[in-house]
Amino acid sequence: MTNEEVLNTFANKMLTAVEGIEAFGKEQIPDYIEQVLMYNFWESTIIATVLASLILVFLVVFILGILKSNKTGWGVECPSPSAFTVIGSGFILIFLIPIGLADGIVPNAKEALKIHLAPKVYIVDYLRKEIK
Repeated sequence: MTNEEVLNTFANKMLTAVEGIEAFGKEQIPDYIEQVLMYNFWESTIIATVLASLILVFLVVFILGILKSNKTGWGVECPSPSAFTVIGSGFILIFLIPIGLADGIVPNAKEALKIHLAPKVYIVDYLRKEIK
């Protein structure tokens, strides 16, 4: 076998491999992109919902603590909780609401909205972050 025949054989095998990779990419990449979009959308939505629910639970506990401390408890006579309980839950809320909004709910809701309204923009941003 001459050098030219070896090079032709190698080039033909490379072309076949490249064509196979191209066909695989054309079939699989759109499905992969759709799966990434759906996963990230639902992940962001669930995280934002869970954090909002936690904040609401703490808010309800705080309000109930205040109501019980005033002994108004919807007309039911309740033992008064300690001031530490009411102040402690208020202290938690003072930090929980801004941190939850700034670090959890708003960014995740924004990401879910970007995926829903502008998926191509989201994919470009996602790839840019992944390449870094």
